[in-house]
Amino acid sequence: MSSTPAPRKCRRTLDRLGHRPDQLQSNDFCSGFRERSDRRGQDVHRRGSFTPGSGSPAGANDVTLVFAGDNTQPGSYAVDVSHSASQATDTGSATFASGASPVPAAESYTVTSSGSSASYGITAGESLEQVASGLDSAFAEAGMDLSAQVVSNGSSSSLQITSANYGSQNSFSVSSTGSDELGLVGSTFVGTDVAGRSMASRVLETARCLHRLRVTRPLPASRCS
Repeated sequence: MSSTPAPRKCRRTLDRLGHRPDQLQSNDFCSGFRERSDRRGQDVHRRGSFTPGSGSPAGANDVTLVFAGDNTQPGSYAVDVSHSASQATDTGSATFASGASPVPAAESYTVTSSGSSASYGITAGESLEQVASGLDSAFAEAGMDLSAQVVSNGSSSSLQITSANYGSQNSFSVSSTGSDELGLVGSTFVGTDVAGRSMASRVLETARCLHRLRVTRPLPASRCS
């Protein structure tokens, strides 16, 4: 049985990998290549969509898998991430000497996110740490994925509210019944998505070449590693 001649570009690619096109004989080689690609998470032989199964973690529906298209140019490319994803964060503009510092006046704060709200009424003289703990309890009771904590920049402390999850789909707003002693009031605090660029590697070119060949005899196992 004879093999279909490989295009010149494919021959060069296969030569770099240590394969001779005239030695490729049997579809078992292509099957082995695809199987190994799957195991390594390099699913270059097909394109498709991703649907999270039951029991997937929160945020799984936001995952999108993008595969190389027919017009993707072969080559080696770097992955350039310009910034990572972030949580929705509100750091109070009011500063205190420490987390033990008292809040001078009574005031009630309401935090709203994704249709749910949680409120906490501050009693005059409560410490910043007590306010953070009270807000945390209110969030938990309302089933909201938010947390409150005291943050320090070394010389002063502030109250901060953050979302548990990352990305632009996480947001919340803060309102107050008083003068906003903590400096938290704001219409919308939103997380950010990861941003950057990623391209296909030379393995895509190799996969295309292999799919153009008709082979009649499997290569030794060592050739597939």
